[in-house]
Amino acid sequence: MTHSVEHALRVLGVSGAAARSYPALLDRHRIPLDEVDPEQRGALTELVDAGLAVESGGVVTPRNPTASVKVLVDERLAGIDRAARRLTDLYEQFGRAPGPGEHGVELVDTATASTRLRAAVRRAGRHVRVLDNEPFVDLEPAPVPISVVHTAQSFGRRYRAFAPWQAGSAHDGRARRFEGRLLDTLPIRLHLVDDETGFVAGPAGAFVVTGRTPVLDALTNVFLVCWNLAAPVSADAPEDPRAPLRATDRRLLLMLNGGLSDDAICDALGMGRRTLYRRLGVLRARTGARNRFQLATRAVREGWI
Repeated sequence: MTHSVEHALRVLGVSGAAARSYPALLDRHRIPLDEVDPEQRGALTELVDAGLAVESGGVVTPRNPTASVKVLVDERLAGIDRAARRLTDLYEQFGRAPGPGEHGVELVDTATASTRLRAAVRRAGRHVRVLDNEPFVDLEPAPVPISVVHTAQSFGRRYRAFAPWQAGSAHDGRARRFEGRLLDTLPIRLHLVDDETGFVAGPAGAFVVTGRTPVLDALTNVFLVCWNLAAPVSADAPEDPRAPLRATDRRLLLMLNGGLSDDAICDALGMGRRTLYRRLGVLRARTGARNRFQLATRAVREGWI
């Protein structure tokens, strides 16, 4: 019986020393505190604190445990509940493989990345940002503005892949949802949805998917740097490479070949910097030039200047 009583008390959260003292207290019925050693005195005091005994005049006697046991059971259950919540929190923080839009970085295959990106695009709430010459998935379902940086080489060939709705009326708001810019080269192939999820194309069809991590912050900074460096382009369809060269573009190329600064060219042509950069982007797209030097040499080769 002694062992079963001790075990029951331990289950209720009573220490081993106090659990061992309780059968002796029941057997003796009263134990003066000045007759026991300090360790047993501490055990008896714990029984008093737990409501299993009462102390009066330096003498400890047992008391009816019914009410006290209920309190001990409630405290034990509360402790178990706290422990369960703590384990769940630890698992969420460290143990579970992160999903899209959650904390973490993971490597997935093309099919998984496409499925997750489509879902992220459909529920986007702020913006979609892209560094690529062709989208990973159809971006049409995105209910938010889309910002794309792609290379001059892809301008005439793949521009429509990003914004197939551009042929529609500007009055329906769709044309204002898309803004593209041209850059000579792209450092990575990247899709960002809101500030929640990033998708980066890797080798052999693999994709890196990141949630709200420092990695996502770094990727966002990469996009913003490229966006600020890229030349704005029109939301209209790209010009036909076979179309005659505009007189303004010929003058622009002549001044570019002559080494004039951007400010001087803008002043001479009466245009702003954004218009100048857009025209340079279009001309690079027509010639396949990667930079201004190549543009000037190819303009000579084409007989434009």
